[in-house]
Amino acid sequence: MESLKILQIVGFRHSGKTTLIKDWVKLCEDQNKEVAVIRHHGPQKGLQLPPSKTESMVFYEADTKDSLLEQLINLTRIYEPSILFIEGFEEADYPKVVLVRNYDEWQFFKHVSNVVLIIWHDYDYDFHTVRKPLSFSRIQTREINNWFKQWMNSD
Repeated sequence: MESLKILQIVGFRHSGKTTLIKDWVKLCEDQNKEVAVIRHHGPQKGLQLPPSKTESMVFYEADTKDSLLEQLINLTRIYEPSILFIEGFEEADYPKVVLVRNYDEWQFFKHVSNVVLIIWHDYDYDFHTVRKPLSFSRIQTREINNWFKQWMNSD
């Protein structure tokens, strides 16, 4: 079995996260890679747990050592994917691709950990001045996809 490669895709709503993941899933499928996706809908639409006094929650809380994300990743491992995309969960420490539409969004995300790529929309701010990590304009699809293919096939 191949080891599981995990890549987070983070950004504000309507920044292109789902579209990017769909494109990259296709690239994975073209190389016969098994893919899984975990999506986080944000705090206003997140998963709701039952009340803490219910029997289900008593067992859940007694057995919970890992975060919800780690539990979802462990469940995903059952299907033995080689690539796992995580949309959201920006507080986790997996390699991240950050999609930003403008400088203000970059100010929010520049403090998250393990950013490996920035994909930017706004031409008012020169993201090329951000030397680490690598950054591309969203219209540079060939370069973005080449970056992903290299990441996907690296050890």
